[in-house]
Formats: sequence, structure tokens, C-alpha cells
Amino acid sequence: MREGRRPNAQVVPFGAQGPPTAPARCWPVHHHQHPIVSVIIPVGPGHEQTVIDALDSVQAQTMPFWECIVVNDTRRLELPGHPWVRITPTLKRESGAGYARNAGLAIARAPLVLFLDADDVIVPRALELLLRGFVDSGGKYAYSDWLTLADETRIDGPMEVRTVEEYGQHAMLRGLRHAVTALVPTAWVRDVGGFDSELKCFEDWDLYCKLAIVGACGVRVPHPLLIYRRETGMRTRAALAARAAGDEGVPAYTPLGEAVASALYDRYRAYLTKEETIMACGSCGGSTVVDAQSALDAMMGFATGGALTMTPIMVENGVVRMEFIGGSWGEQTYVGKVSGRVYRAGRDPVSRFHDVDARDVEYLVNMELFRVVPPELLMQAAQADDVPMAVIQQATAALTRGRKR
Repeated sequence: MREGRRPNAQVVPFGAQGPPTAPARCWPVHHHQHPIVSVIIPVGPGHEQTVIDALDSVQAQTMPFWECIVVNDTRRLELPGHPWVRITPTLKRESGAGYARNAGLAIARAPLVLFLDADDVIVPRALELLLRGFVDSGGKYAYSDWLTLADETRIDGPMEVRTVEEYGQHAMLRGLRHAVTALVPTAWVRDVGGFDSELKCFEDWDLYCKLAIVGACGVRVPHPLLIYRRETGMRTRAALAARAAGDEGVPAYTPLGEAVASALYDRYRAYLTKEETIMACGSCGGSTVVDAQSALDAMMGFATGGALTMTPIMVENGVVRMEFIGGSWGEQTYVGKVSGRVYRAGRDPVSRFHDVDARDVEYLVNMELFRVVPPELLMQAAQADDVPMAVIQQATAALTRGRKR
């Protein structure tokens, strides 16, 4: 400002220097009112400091539409530098990771959930790439490769990539093939009863076994998106022993790990022997896939200062086809700032799409509750004889299933 120059609008913090770049009338600041992902971090004894790195990694995400829930399973936890965190205590102290994750799951608001251990870190594009994997697979839960640190006391030190397997239902019953940190529809985890909090370890393996049995399958995102600290994981150290030379692919258990693994093999033996039938994998993400794609679209709009979401696409008579992407299912009243027109919008099929006065597009997009309907959907709607609302819904589903990158 002293030099009389305007800085790059993409890198200037909100409210820091001068007005935003035209045609925007305000800096494109996102909010967390309607998160697409609930990040749940259980914090047990000894992890009061490492959780700071985990929280900083959440705040650094390129995908901004998340909420973060920290489950306090310690006697003392203070996070003055992270006022945006929702902190919830466990009913009993030191109750274990499974119990704590279930406590966070109970209050999660987003349609997708990601469990992150307090001593681990996600890379800045983790949520973005996991969401893309979820959308491109048609609604399968998304997991990734991970990184291990040569020196776990330094988060910026040398790392090694650990590549995980492609998804297999029966393989999952023989052992957890990926980290607990995966992007999973919240309803799926709730429907199978969440984590078994009675298990002393491997409660994450048990959860993904339950999902595999009901056909709620996963997809591997081939990028290392998680920095995994094994040495600071108390439950991991209690369950897994060092592997012998040449046995890198064979799990080695402590006595506790051996006992729990044997119990889980017994629990799912009928499915392993195929006496019981596992349900076939289904891409059953439903409307959550559309919500995830909307979040990705909105993310791009935010990253470009609104440039990609503010281009009006005229339908006819000066109106623009727009879709409500907020979290309210029932109708709410929104008034166009320029035209004064009233729009009764909600997530239900009847009030989700609107022909909006072109003068109101910028205002509604800046609210982050509406988006311009992509031109591909308008083309499909124009070529069909069905009711416009039904056509738009069918086109949305078809576009989501068929989108490639």
C-alpha cells in the first residue's frame, strides 16, 4: 500500500490490503456453516502436544468446507490457538480411541467423516483428493497411501512413501489394508454401529470389516496423503511387534495383538470361509456424491477468487439456472439484493433449482449457498421432454457418475 500497488488478490489475507479484484465486492472468505467433511481427532494421554500438528494440518487444507471435532480423552487439554475446534469430552476419562471416535461421530454434522489420530498429520491436499476419489468412484469410501518419518520428532524431516493395496473385501477380513484415516460416509459408520470400544486394539480393522460385509467398499487414492507416526501411537505399539527380516508383508503381533486378531478372525470366520455371503460392493453414495462435487466446485470458486463461479450462464429472458447447495433441507427465503426477487430454496427436489435474475447471481454465489448449474446439465435438460426438475436431477446423477479427470 505504501508503494501504491495492489498485491495479488489470491495470496492477500482477508481484510489485509485494499479492495478485492473486480467484479467481487468482498474478499472471498469461506465459512464452515455447511461442512462436507467432519474431521474427528481423539486425544488421549500423551498426545496433548502432537495434536497441535494434526490441527494445523487440518487448517492448511485446500478444501475449506470442513468442521473439526476434538474428543478430549485426557485429564487436561487446552487449545487456545485453535478457537475453531469443537471440543467434546468423553464421559469417562482414558476410555480409548474407539470410544472417543464414537463420541465425535455422535455430534458430527457433515455427510462425510474422516478419523485422524492426534499424532498423525494430513497433507494440504488430502481432503480435496480424497473427495475427488469418492466422487470419481461413484461413492466408495476413499483411502490413500501414507508417509513415514525417518525422525518422528521432526515433521519436516525425510520421509518414505508406504504404498497400500487396492481394495478387496475378503482381504480386509484378513487384516486392515490401510490407515484408519479414510473419507467415509457418516451414515455408513453409524449404520454399522461405529467402533467396538470394547476392543483393546484393532478397533479400526473391525470397523472396516463391518463395512466390507455390508458392501460399503473403498477405493484407493494413489497419493501419500497421511503422515503416519508409528512410534508415538500407544495402541499400535501395544499391538504390533517389529517384523523379522524378509517378512515385510507379514504382520507381527505382540501377545495382546495376537489375542485380539484371533478374536476378530473368529468373529468373521464364517465370511472368510464363505459360509456367510458378503454383500456385493455398491456405489451407494447417493446424494452425498452430488454434495461432494458441489463442495469441489465451490472450492475452485474460492481458490480463484470467485472467478470460476461468477460467470453467468443465461437460460433465457435474463435468468440464470442456479442450484441451492446449502445444508437446509426445508425451504428458506432468500431475497435477491439487486432485483428484490424472493427465492424459496432448500435441498428438497422441489426447491433445489431456480431460474435466478442474472443481476442476483453474484450476490447468491458470494453467500456460498448457491452455484450456477454447469452448462452440461443445461444441454441435457434442453434436449429432453421430461419435467425440467426431474431432468436436472437425472442429469446431475449421470454427470457425477460419468465425470473423469
